[in-house]
Amino acid sequence: MKEFFLNNKFIYLYLILAILTCLTEVFNLAILRYITKPLLCLTLLVYFIYYDNGIKNNTSSPNILSKLVCCALVFSCMGDTLLIFPQFFVFGLVAFLIAHVSYVLTFYKDIKGWNKLKNKRIQATILLVIIYLIIFYSSIQSKLFELKIPVITYMIIISLMFILALLRDAKSGYISVLIGALLFVISDSFLAIDKFVGHFYLASLVIMMSYLLAQFLIIYGLLRRYSLAEKITLLPIEHI
Repeated sequence: MKEFFLNNKFIYLYLILAILTCLTEVFNLAILRYITKPLLCLTLLVYFIYYDNGIKNNTSSPNILSKLVCCALVFSCMGDTLLIFPQFFVFGLVAFLIAHVSYVLTFYKDIKGWNKLKNKRIQATILLVIIYLIIFYSSIQSKLFELKIPVITYMIIISLMFILALLRDAKSGYISVLIGALLFVISDSFLAIDKFVGHFYLASLVIMMSYLLAQFLIIYGLLRRYSLAEKITLLPIEHI
C-alpha cells in the first residue's frame, strides 16, 4: 500500500493541483485557476489510462468501458474549463451532463442483475433520493427561469448516476464509487444553491473540495474494480 502511494506520481500531481485550485477559490486567483482547473481531470485521465490494464484483462467489453470513462473525464475537463467563465455556464452544464451520462452507462454495465432492488435498504435509499430530488428542485425552480428544463434534466441524470452506483455488483471499489457519486450530488447541490438561491460563505471552496474528491474516488474505485486490487491499493480499508 505504502509503495503504491509513494511511487504514484499521478496522485501527488492531482493532490498538488487540487490544493492549488482550492486556493484559487479562496483567494480568487483567476490566472492560476485558468491553469490548474483544466489540468485536474486531465491528470485523472492519464492516471486512469496508465492503470487501465485491469479493464482490458478482466471485462468482456473493455474498449467500451474504457471509452466511457475517458469520455466522462474529457467532458468533465471541458466543464471545468467552461465554468471558469460565468457566461459559459450553460455550456459547462451540458459538458458535465455528458460526463454524467458516461458515468451512468459505465455503472449500468457493472450491474449483473437487479436483485439489489429487492433489498429494503436499497429501496429506502432510492426513495430518499427521489424525495430529495423533488424537494430540492421545488425549492429552486422559481429562480431558474429559462434554465428549468436543463437543470431538471441534469438533476435527474446525476440522481440516476448515484442510484446506479448503489446498484452496482462490484465488491472491490464499490464504496469508493458510491461515495464519489454521492459527493457529486452534494457538490452540484451546493453549486445550484450558490448559483440560483444565493451565495454562502466559502461556497466555491466547499463545491470544489467535494467535486475533486468525487472525481478521484470514482476513478480510483473503477480501477480497483477492474484491475488487480493489490496493484492499486491506496486506501487502508478493504474493498473500498
